[in-house]
Amino acid sequence: MRLRGEEIDLCARIFAVADAFDAITSDRVYRKGKSYAAAAKELDEWAGRQFDADVIAAFHRVPQADWDKLYRRSLMRQAESRTDQPLEPLLDPRLETVVH
Repeated sequence: MRLRGEEIDLCARIFAVADAFDAITSDRVYRKGKSYAAAAKELDEWAGRQFDADVIAAFHRVPQADWDKLYRRSLMRQAESRTDQPLEPLLDPRLETVVH
């Protein structure tokens, strides 16, 4: 069964836009993230097809300055969570597997 339009849960439609925006603006190993303006334009191009047009309209009601502030805060959290410790002691011992 394929869901369409409002048959799709609203939270899923919102998440799809947020996830796409993050994917477009984030750096990847194979490319540099695009600007807010480029991401917004790309979302607009897919509004009503890939993304719910009402969700895209709501996205545009959030000022770019707020998006920029959220982005800076996420970078601060990433820097705070980084560690120079070896990864192995941080792993849950229950995750270990025996390899033959």
